[in-house]
Formats: sequence, structure tokens, C-alpha cells
Amino acid sequence: MYKNTVQLLLVLHVLVIAESISNISIELFRPSWAESELTQGNEDINNIFDEVLSKTSGKNAAHIQPFNIEKLYFHNDEQEFSMLLDKMEGYSKFEFKPVKIRTVLLERRIDMKLLLPDLHVEGFYQCDRMAYGDYNTKGSGYFWLTFKNLTAEGIGILKIDKNNSITVEKMRLSYKPKTQNVEISQHDTSPRLSVFVNSDTFQKTIVKKIWRGITFHMNKAVEDKANAVLKKRSLKKIIGNDKTFAKYQDYVITTTESANKMVDTIIDYAKAMILQKHQDRIKIPNIREGFEKEILFINWKGEFHADKGTARGLHTVERMGETTFASDNSSMMHFYGTLGFEHVDLAYGFYKAHLMGLGPTGTINTKFFPLDLYVHIHIDFTGREVHLDEFKVMSVGDLEVQLGGWGWLVDFLTSKVATWVVGLYRDKIIYDLQNKYSGYITGLLKSYNLDEILEGKILR
Repeated sequence: MYKNTVQLLLVLHVLVIAESISNISIELFRPSWAESELTQGNEDINNIFDEVLSKTSGKNAAHIQPFNIEKLYFHNDEQEFSMLLDKMEGYSKFEFKPVKIRTVLLERRIDMKLLLPDLHVEGFYQCDRMAYGDYNTKGSGYFWLTFKNLTAEGIGILKIDKNNSITVEKMRLSYKPKTQNVEISQHDTSPRLSVFVNSDTFQKTIVKKIWRGITFHMNKAVEDKANAVLKKRSLKKIIGNDKTFAKYQDYVITTTESANKMVDTIIDYAKAMILQKHQDRIKIPNIREGFEKEILFINWKGEFHADKGTARGLHTVERMGETTFASDNSSMMHFYGTLGFEHVDLAYGFYKAHLMGLGPTGTINTKFFPLDLYVHIHIDFTGREVHLDEFKVMSVGDLEVQLGGWGWLVDFLTSKVATWVVGLYRDKIIYDLQNKYSGYITGLLKSYNLDEILEGKILR
């Protein structure tokens, strides 16, 4: 009953939105006055960014405030080892060299390409075993990552604040190093684990697992530096003409509403599909873990199993903030939006722990903290097609894990289970969620053209 009601409301909502954007066209986003009258504002913001970046280069370069990267627990599918990466900190000089800075006030974005000489990350690793039931292959140590000659390229999404200042709402730069180096320091490591820790596979795994966190913090550093200067200038002064500023304000209201509705329509289609195919939930992997506890000077070995796991609340994805856009040529429009889930809950219908012949059972529930998702859609007005370019998780919140049951073993296990569940969530579950939405949106857009989408035919 709940699923059918929610799905019906979504269908009606989509049809209302589709009707309101049925006359959307590329001309709406290209007023004749903009190119000449916004030139001064574009150049002014370009100069602000150039100044922010140039002032901090060379011998007097400031340091980026060291940033902590969230710890991550994961299993490697091929090696079947369990690994905890913790106490990770990134640091670098704020020494970006601008290659391209291009502000487009008309589209509320700034295109950027920057170079960064180096970036460093250090952290601690701990391995409990190399396979399920293996209690002997253990090790720990530290790692140091050095990335050289990084290229950062992408866009900054601009936001007009209520006091008529303009700021970077989200910096969406992707970082690519030309070279990278990994150093490992081992402590009390078994020979088998030592070989693995020094392998290319392990080193590439570390970089891959934490790259999202590195990207988020580096983008935040650029964003904060730019906004500290931008907030001191009013947008009216940046544009330099009262009449142009008034026209620009009206234009932003109209185009933002249309861009928002376009993204909302596509996302709502995917939400309805998630409800229809998955009843608003997806299956998540079972948990199989081993643990140890010392009792009366004896080290006891235990096992933990959790089954019937689901992620629920998948239809609660919503657009967060305003949508920005860009034009490629006379027929292409790109829409960039930030999304989040109102709530997603992870739950396991049954768990069992076993230690010393004792075994509490119960359920696992979580309290969800928001995700930051990025969606990039482009419209071909000539071919009358809509395409999904990106739908990905940019940063991950946290989970508060609640373990049902009672007794001293439940109290002991709570922190361990939290590590296992949060690790699974960050490493696999969010990607499954991301891939499902991306797949459904891509499939829908391949099946219907722009006119059918704008007329709301997908859900009729």
C-alpha cells in the first residue's frame, strides 16, 4: 500500500513538472544582451580567482590546513583480506598554478584547470587476517603516499546569496597525478602479509579507496580560499551596471527554475523505477567476520554473522541547492546538480555472535547521515535526446549503528560491528546505490526522446 501510494504521488509530481517545462528551449538560456553586458563581471571573477591562486604560489606559498580522511574498513575480493585504514591525514602547499580560469556568469559556473606540484597523504593500516577464519596472518604499519604534478580540472558551481554576493557553492574538480609513490613501514607482519603489503595490488588499492576523500578535501580548500575573497565583493559591483544587474537577477530566477525542474523530472523518473523494481530497497551484502577477546589471560576466538540485510529509503533522493548549466554549441545544454538522500537506513534482520559457546542474537539498525551526490545531464536539442554523463557520490557521511540484543558481549561488539557496517557502507553499498540509479536513468533516457520526457510520457 505504501509503495503504491508513494509511486502514484511521484507519477503525479513528475507529470506536473513535465507540463511546466514542456516549452523549454536552448534560447531560454541565451539572452541576446548577456554576452556583451556580462563581460566585465566574468573578467572580474576571473581576476579574483587568479589573484587567490597566484598570491599563494612560490616561496611564500601557504599550506593547506592538514585534513583528516575518514577511516575505512574493507575486504579485498581477490585476496580476501580484511584491512583497516585509519589515522589518515593529507597535506600540501596551496600552490595551484592556473592553466584555465573561465567564468560564465550567464550559466553560474566557472571552468577551471589547475596544476599542483605535489600532495602527500600518510596513514596507518591494520590487517586482522588474510581469509575468513584466519587468525594468524596479522600485521600493521604506516604508509606514505606522494603524488606529483597533479592536474585539477572541472567546474565550480556559483551561487548568488541573499545579500547579493556570489560564492562557490560546490567545487567539482577531478584530480589526476602524473606520478605517485607509496612507501610502507611494517610492524610485526607475517611473511605472507609482508609480501602482499609490498605488492602493487595493495598500494593501488589504498589509493583507489581513499581518492574520493582526498578529492573532497582538496576541492574544499580551493572553495574556501576563493569564497573568502568573493564574499567581500557585491555582485552588483562585480557586474558594474545597475540595469544589467537587474536583468541578470530576473534571468537567474527564470532559468534556475527551468534547470531545477529538468533535473527534478529525470530524478523522479528514477525514483519511481526504484519503487517499482525494488520496493524502495536493495539487498546489501551479508557480514562474515572473525574477532578475538582476551578473557582471564586467554585469547578467545569468535565469529559474527549478519544476514537479511537491506538498504531502505532509496526513493528519498532529492536535489540539494540550485542547478547550474552550460552550453557547448548551438544545440547542446549541460545541467549540473547536487543531490542528497533525505534518509537511507541500513538494517540486518538477523545477526548471531559466537564466543566461548555463547551467542547473542538480534537485529542491526542504523541512523543515516547525508551523502553528497553529483549529477550531470546534457540535452541535445537538435537530436532531441537527453543523456546522463555522471551520477556519482562525491562525499560520504557517516552511520550510527545500533545493535539489538543484550549482555556483555553485545556491549563489546558494538564498536566492532559499527566498523564493519560503516566500512561496508562506504566501500560497497553506496556504489551499488550509485550504479543502480545511474543504470535506471541511463536506460530511461535511451528509451525516450526529449519531447516524450517533457510531455511526461515515461510514466503514463
